[in-house]
Amino acid sequence: MTRDTPLRADAAGTWLTVLGTLALIAAMAMAREFLVPIAFAALLTFVMSPTVGWLERRVGRVPAVLGAVCVVFALIIGAGWMLARELAAVSREPRPARVIVAEQAADQSPFGMLGPVLGLGASTGLVIALVIFMLLERRDLRDRVVGVIGHGHIVLTTRALDEAGARVARQLLMQTLVNVIYGVAAGTGLWLLGVPYPVVWASLGAVLRFVPYVGPAAAFVAPIVIAIAAMDGWRQPLYVLAFMTALELFTNLVLETALYAGAAGVSQVGLLVAVTFWTWLWGSMGLVMAIPLTVCVVVVGKHVRGLEYLATLMADTAALTPAQAFYQRLLVRDTDDAAEFVERHVAAGGAGTLQDALLLPALAQAGADYVQGRLDADGRQQMIAAIREMAIDVAEPVAVPAVDATAPPAVAAAPALRVLGYGVGGPADELALDLFSSAVAALPLALDVLPGASASDVATHVRGERPAVVCLVDLAPVSAARTRYLVKRLHQTQPDLIVVVGRWGGAGVPDEAQRLVEAGAAHVGATVEETRAWFIEALAGASASAAAPRPRPAS
Repeated sequence: MTRDTPLRADAAGTWLTVLGTLALIAAMAMAREFLVPIAFAALLTFVMSPTVGWLERRVGRVPAVLGAVCVVFALIIGAGWMLARELAAVSREPRPARVIVAEQAADQSPFGMLGPVLGLGASTGLVIALVIFMLLERRDLRDRVVGVIGHGHIVLTTRALDEAGARVARQLLMQTLVNVIYGVAAGTGLWLLGVPYPVVWASLGAVLRFVPYVGPAAAFVAPIVIAIAAMDGWRQPLYVLAFMTALELFTNLVLETALYAGAAGVSQVGLLVAVTFWTWLWGSMGLVMAIPLTVCVVVVGKHVRGLEYLATLMADTAALTPAQAFYQRLLVRDTDDAAEFVERHVAAGGAGTLQDALLLPALAQAGADYVQGRLDADGRQQMIAAIREMAIDVAEPVAVPAVDATAPPAVAAAPALRVLGYGVGGPADELALDLFSSAVAALPLALDVLPGASASDVATHVRGERPAVVCLVDLAPVSAARTRYLVKRLHQTQPDLIVVVGRWGGAGVPDEAQRLVEAGAAHVGATVEETRAWFIEALAGASASAAAPRPRPAS
């Protein structure tokens, strides 16, 4: 099998996913009239399920469902009727006479209004019926969904449904609370400022804020326009402008942040794109349902294999880990941004973990990309040089303590341990060894590094200098075959030699550590901190051995 075979398989899978997504979008567009009421009813079911479940334990299933549905839709219809009544009162205000063409007059006839009214009534009745039966059969519907799409993945499907329901319910409930507070505050303020029909503009503002982006802007502008048109002079309209600005800032910065910041779990850019998409797909109803529908899409992308890209593109969590983002900045030679990652990590108190958190994972990934042909030699050398420079910049203002405060007191009294360090894979491993050297600078270690040496040079040095420990650095995730060979050769040279291997920078080949131990390694550290902890333990043991009383010779 050639090396590009997995790439071709991945490309084929990606194209199948893209084509399937496009086919699904086309089907959703064609079935708009059928899907919109179902989607709206499903969202209402998500929101009402916790309340219905609480009532069901006290009054039974059917009374709980019917009572909750009657209350919710009575509130919705009542609020709509009151708003329509206020708007009708506004429309009856005296206005300049205007000419109405015959076609417009015909459209305002009772027969012309009958069609839209019947359509709205039928849609409302269908949604109410769907909500009632979805709430009555919600457990059965859940089991059927799990049975259809969760065969063999019951745990993942159940978690996805729970997360989607919880996120949608919390987001809609908190948004409703925010909008009600906004409406009450807006109505009170506009009434005190003398704006005509304050209840109308407050109610419209509360309702319009359910519509992403467009709704809050319309709710903000409408009272100001009315104040300019209905009030004399500019003082009162300016007061209205100041009040609406203060209310909008309070709502956005205080209410939304305190009540449902992050409830949707969608990034701002992803939400804006999603709002545009749902509006294009399903019109005004798509705009109204854009946020909860997008929440469901993100949850699906999080849990469904093959759709992870949806969660990566749209979720409000970081798409890359700090180590991956740091490596990406170095790849594009954005050293300023990469240095900011280092500075933020150090400022957060992570100077001691900087090697394992950022520097070594970047070195290891560069080595893996170089071995697999994705990074050329020049790019790898520039990566190594940039990381070396950042490590020097971080180390310069930090004074090395005389004694390691994190080590046991006995370590300070231990005799210096002679250690030979060798980077198996070349410059990157040698830089990793330098980083390790700075991490153990306060320990009583006499670390001697052999730069640019071969395996034969290391064996010769061991034979002549006879160090107590040899520390071999071979960054993951590339194969450690050369390191296993070197461990065996060093034991042939000096059978009692202690060999420690640093496989730092990331997850290595499975069972690689075990094979290195079988080859003769005393310890295989996955991180600099693990290797440092081993040396501290070894020094403590050496100190205890040196302090133990020696037996007196027999007289």
